[in-house]
Amino acid sequence: MMLYGLDWVATVPPTVALCVERFGVKRGPLVYGWVFAGHQVGAAVAATGAGYLRDTTGSYKSSFVIRWCVLHVCCLRLVTPDSQTLSD
Repeated sequence: MMLYGLDWVATVPPTVALCVERFGVKRGPLVYGWVFAGHQVGAAVAATGAGYLRDTTGSYKSSFVIRWCVLHVCCLRLVTPDSQTLSD
């Protein structure tokens, strides 16, 4: 049970480090705040949308198809080279 509780924040330090590395010490924490807020809003929208689609279609299949499409668009964006890196 203790390992489960320790795992809750396992991704937070690397995410903060990535924000600071990418946007600098001054702007990194602010960017992380927006990442955190965006994550919460996205989770709420996804859960509500999946529930709505389940109620209207009777199945979660459309939710999984949408999730699959969004996932692949994000993966393509990740492998696309960036032309510019922000710094202080």
